[in-house]
Amino acid sequence: MHRLFHIAIVLFVCLKVYGQNQRYKSAIFSDRDLTSNIVYGSADPYDALGLTVETDLRLDFYEPMGDTAAKRPLVLVFFGGAYLIGDKIMEDMVAWCDSLSRYGYACASVNYRIGFNTTSQRSSIRAGYRALQDARAAIRFFKHHAATYRIDTNYIFVGGNSAGAINAIQAAYGDDGDRPQETYAAFSLDEGSDLGCMDCSGNNYTNTTDVAGIIGCWGAGFTTSALDPSDQAPIIMFHGDADLIVPIDSGVPFNLPIFPYIYGSRTIHNLRQGMGLASELHVFPGLGHNFYYDVAFFPNQYWDSIWNYTHPFLCDILPYCQVNTSTRSILKTRNAIYPNPARGQLHCSIHTSFLDGNCSIYTVHGVKVWERRIEDEEIIVPTHFLRSGVYYIHLEKGKERWTEKWIKE
Repeated sequence: MHRLFHIAIVLFVCLKVYGQNQRYKSAIFSDRDLTSNIVYGSADPYDALGLTVETDLRLDFYEPMGDTAAKRPLVLVFFGGAYLIGDKIMEDMVAWCDSLSRYGYACASVNYRIGFNTTSQRSSIRAGYRALQDARAAIRFFKHHAATYRIDTNYIFVGGNSAGAINAIQAAYGDDGDRPQETYAAFSLDEGSDLGCMDCSGNNYTNTTDVAGIIGCWGAGFTTSALDPSDQAPIIMFHGDADLIVPIDSGVPFNLPIFPYIYGSRTIHNLRQGMGLASELHVFPGLGHNFYYDVAFFPNQYWDSIWNYTHPFLCDILPYCQVNTSTRSILKTRNAIYPNPARGQLHCSIHTSFLDGNCSIYTVHGVKVWERRIEDEEIIVPTHFLRSGVYYIHLEKGKERWTEKWIKE
């Protein structure tokens, strides 16, 4: 009897350790808890009459059900809708938070101020600025209340789709030196007030707004001057190359003059790579805008592809989401892949001579299905989007080449 009891205890401990080791790599939580309509600040929304009426800013907070971790990384997500429509309860925002919380993250779906004069470009620019002020206010809120929500403030991420992605990118990489002229006071009824600095709205918390990484689904930036070598936070972006609403390169959203000229995912990616900064771009040929959900905002077949790129991206950044250190120390002196065959993620340990090179996955027919710049001596390749079969992993930097065959189960 005692022996069976001891065996049960050992099994329990092993399963608990295994589960914690899989945190952020797998969905180890079966459900999540939701706290709705948390007030993270208040601010004056757009009003055609120019009235000043403070309105509460709210978010929904998701966390793993039954989680006992002292602190967790946090992802804040922002909905799309051209700064005119949208809400934190949109199905794709719920899907992000549901998936992230089951992997062990805390997640917040954040409402921000929307609305502008649709006959005025100045008004649309101000709407985007109000949104980034709210995003930064939400970051400050969680940093200030980190103990309450058990947040690891070193690992706060932001993301979103369309206007929400623009919001995340601007909030993460912008500073007051990039503030648009349109956000200052002017002699007009609906847009006459000075909106103040980027951190002068929403709440009075004085915490920084630095983030650990950005997720951008068909997003853009309002200016390239906001992108500079000080923006160290890595970014992963997704964009259809047939997007006519937010152009992948640059242009005017919807091709309507009420919107300002913007710079899309590929421009951001190329600029960051040129500065030697971490950037990952996945282009979906032939697809347009918002391709990961249908007309009812329910995630479709492309949702899995984007999720299977994103959670390894986040995991790569977290210091407590790494492969076994003893395994890394054995393999770091040479190129190696493991496990092979691979059912979930494929790990590739890379010699330092390939740093700043490229890692690619090819089918046996020579079709490239995945690519990433080599930023570290360990790359985690997502494989869930691949069919079972034989593939090749290829490393390349300058004249150096290395290729290895592997099997997806």
